[in-house]
Amino acid sequence: MPRRAGRDLYARALLEGKRTESRYTDLCVELVDERDLEPILHVGGRWDRKLRQWTEEDPLSSLQIKIHPGQLEAATWFRDWMEAYLLDADLPEPVYSAMFLGGSRSGKTYLGLGCLAAFTVAVPGSRVWAVQEVDVERADELENELNDLLPAAWFRKTGKRYECANGSVITIRSAKHPSKLKRGRCDFAFLNEAQNVREAAHNMLRMRTSDTSGIVINAANPPDTPEGQWVAEYSEDCRAGRRPAARCFHFNPQENPHINRTQLEALRTETDPRTFEIEVMGKVLPPANAVYHAFSTVENLDTPPELPGADVTADFLRRQGLGAKAEFFAGLDFQRTPHMAAVVGKAFRNPDNPDRPLLYYLDEVIVELGDEHDLSDGLYRIGLDPATTVLVGDASGSYQDADRTQNNSYDLLRERGWKRIHTPDRFQKRNPSVSERIKNDNRLFHAADGQHIVRIDPGCEFLVEAVKKWTRKSGAPNKRSRYAHICEAMSYANFRLYPRRLQSTKVGYRRIKGRARPSQMRQL
Repeated sequence: MPRRAGRDLYARALLEGKRTESRYTDLCVELVDERDLEPILHVGGRWDRKLRQWTEEDPLSSLQIKIHPGQLEAATWFRDWMEAYLLDADLPEPVYSAMFLGGSRSGKTYLGLGCLAAFTVAVPGSRVWAVQEVDVERADELENELNDLLPAAWFRKTGKRYECANGSVITIRSAKHPSKLKRGRCDFAFLNEAQNVREAAHNMLRMRTSDTSGIVINAANPPDTPEGQWVAEYSEDCRAGRRPAARCFHFNPQENPHINRTQLEALRTETDPRTFEIEVMGKVLPPANAVYHAFSTVENLDTPPELPGADVTADFLRRQGLGAKAEFFAGLDFQRTPHMAAVVGKAFRNPDNPDRPLLYYLDEVIVELGDEHDLSDGLYRIGLDPATTVLVGDASGSYQDADRTQNNSYDLLRERGWKRIHTPDRFQKRNPSVSERIKNDNRLFHAADGQHIVRIDPGCEFLVEAVKKWTRKSGAPNKRSRYAHICEAMSYANFRLYPRRLQSTKVGYRRIKGRARPSQMRQL
């Protein structure tokens, strides 16, 4: 290969040149560290159009894609993936999708298109998709970026297709209607602005690339709409190891030396804090209207410890005044429509604070259009024993049943053998307000001291879905949501076991009356 300084001259000639029909064409892509121009990935070579194969000669030119420090981790990973793909070798763990996640101007799209260009050149005859968020007919930054990146000497553009000299084809597709991605072969897909499309689009691309063990690379800003929350879940699943065939790389715009960082920091005072954290710094935050904004699938989604002596349910419930020899506790919500709900948990020793055990929710009971008898049957069905199970129910169940008649839910459950029934607040017969219970739940999901007291077993699929997706409407938790009832069932148990007590100072006053007022005022 010629000197690195010479490569830049050749690269400029490629970008400015026209497609040639000569027999030999330089098709070479390099990802290089911009600090010292050391190669990270080198693919391609000199292509023989007649024999449709690589020659043994070194290319005289290459397309250099310079990688800044904030892109280096993802670029190094892609090099390892690309080498394994070309050699048909196995990575330590197979990877079929990746997420480049970060703030604006952090270099996600540029690196993603660089990976796309490298794959197109390295795999002759490949079918590569560049997928945009809007209809194909509409202009998008993706097409402009491709036009700037791809050398005119290598590609012939026809409409939304870029035909490479080695037989590979890049096609611009749209993710607006995911079902339309079912058609056609795809070996490599790059999905831009993934936070603005439905997860179905990503899943469809995964299916299209599965035939050739290809990959889908997504570039996304952290989502701030319900439609894009799958991006946040993807990120957290990767952090927690629940997506072994995926990788997520976080891009920090402050590591991009090609932007004005002072100007970027100035945006902190020109936008609201949430917008700055999401759009600029690239932080993944819960939806703005999320009820459980403190819940994290990394910290609060967990299986209980299996160490000897870890289960402290009996001792903890006894200390909370709920009786002796209890093995389980359950929170109950009584609503015939849409369902009766119960969540079942245990207490486990907290290694950081033995006085504050961890609450693990291990099972759930959902009875569609059921009554108290159906709910009781569900509790029996999962193996609970009334003698060793403490129930914390909606306090309205002490004076009415799920049908809102003069019968009450507590008595109906007692008739079925459940004697250990308690209200959420030990000091009053009514429920604490829903706002107080939600604040309490968020406090237990992530306390000020960093403790994550409440954990949910991944097997409680509906409860996990509910705490992630229950939203506010007009500023208050949406009580008509299908997720409200199971979350409220959990909140009753949480409040009874870890009540949130507000400290208040009473303020008094003296009333001054009649003719005594002047003399009393003088004494003040």
